[in-house]
Amino acid sequence: LGLAIPCLAKDDIKKDKAMEKALAKQEKDNKAKEAQTMVEETKSFKRLEVAYESLWLVNGEARAKLTWQNGFGTGLVKIKLEPKDRLDIYRALLRITPRIYVEGSYGSGDIQKSRANFAIHNAPLISGSINGTFDEDNMRLWDSALGFNLYRNSETDLAVDIFAGYTYFRAKISASLGPITSALYRTYEGPYLGVKLNAPFTIPEFPNNPFALKLKLGYGPWMDMRNKEDLDGLATLMSHRGRGYYLEARAAISWKVFKDLFIEAGYNYFRFDQTSGSKGIATSVAGVIPTILNMESGSVTLHGPSAQVRYEF
Repeated sequence: LGLAIPCLAKDDIKKDKAMEKALAKQEKDNKAKEAQTMVEETKSFKRLEVAYESLWLVNGEARAKLTWQNGFGTGLVKIKLEPKDRLDIYRALLRITPRIYVEGSYGSGDIQKSRANFAIHNAPLISGSINGTFDEDNMRLWDSALGFNLYRNSETDLAVDIFAGYTYFRAKISASLGPITSALYRTYEGPYLGVKLNAPFTIPEFPNNPFALKLKLGYGPWMDMRNKEDLDGLATLMSHRGRGYYLEARAAISWKVFKDLFIEAGYNYFRFDQTSGSKGIATSVAGVIPTILNMESGSVTLHGPSAQVRYEF
């Protein structure tokens, strides 16, 4: 027994050393494999993407609620506009590394197929609801963001990205309400954060043309809102500002048609909403009577189906 115990101890030591060597070799192989994967990704990733997207506004809406006070008394004005047309969006994405990228977009739309409604309450001279139509609705949307690939599965290409961006939205609206023409200028701008998901999948009938489910969600609670309204030269609201939030959501199915060409079909949702405001000074009745206006709330909602063509370089 006295001889057997030292022998067993030596065998255990040999086994431990062999195990350590095997683990060290496995760790070295894993690091080499990771380095090779990074080299391959760096060589193969596409640096530039450009896309054109057409968004059909099936149920857009712009709302505003104002209270006013002057020598005649006080009143409440509710404005509802319903733009229904198309918004053209141009997008570009530049990858700095396989995981870091910058992207930007520009959207524009000249909308005329719309309705307008002004509901005036508690006014001493006029009350009621007036319906009209848009003469012009000019919308512009700018967006830029810095993105980072937080997770990517090398086998399935499932990817999750996070990003921080800045958005700017401007609407110039001219509506006819009987003999009265109203022009409204509204802008929202501010930073926002978001997350994107890319989940590829295949269909047996198209084994060489993979599909992908794409989801995007962005939110910014720090929007700066500015508003100016001109009511047929009778009332002009100047330097009115407020705070609000921005919400963007998008879901789409992407299909790889050729090597670097993709088409997408999806649904987009944008909302700019005012959460707090400030009083503005206006002149009314041909510039004779000073009036205090307070825009209590205001929002712009744009949503509808979209189609996109994207090319990767």
